[in-house]
Amino acid sequence: MLHNIWLKTISYLLLFQVLHFLYDWLPSPITAIFSGTSESILQHLKIGFFAFLLFSGIELLLNRKHYPKAEARHQFWMARLLIATLSCWMIFTIWHIVPSIRGTLMPNDLTEILYAVIVTCLVGLFSFWLSADMETWRFSMRSQAAIITLSLLTAANLILLTFLPATSPFF
Repeated sequence: MLHNIWLKTISYLLLFQVLHFLYDWLPSPITAIFSGTSESILQHLKIGFFAFLLFSGIELLLNRKHYPKAEARHQFWMARLLIATLSCWMIFTIWHIVPSIRGTLMPNDLTEILYAVIVTCLVGLFSFWLSADMETWRFSMRSQAAIITLSLLTAANLILLTFLPATSPFF
């Protein structure tokens, strides 16, 4: 069982990296759904969203004994769907704080890569901290409906904008 928060964070970072380059290694419409197809902000949000959900599925499989009841698994997924959706904004917020303060992008590729690793680790760490607490929450039916709706809309936007990009540097 992955109890260690740092092991989870490093595992998320590695899974993020696999999804980051998967489309380069195996270009197809299927890998384009959950992998990065360019270096745009949107593609990194998509990678983070799907990496967190994929990691969550793997974690649940490895920890079946910890979630023996359907209700516990349901709470697990409600928390994880909410965090996956929120992770898009975590990536955006953490990534852009340094360029916002500096007033310019990273000075070189090495700095940008190192910063990207730090940002990804922070997103993973914050996501696992939050999800550990949220798994104990009892979401009302309306909150569950909101979580499911927002996560489906997030996934739909991330996928649709991959294949039908809007005309903006954000996408």
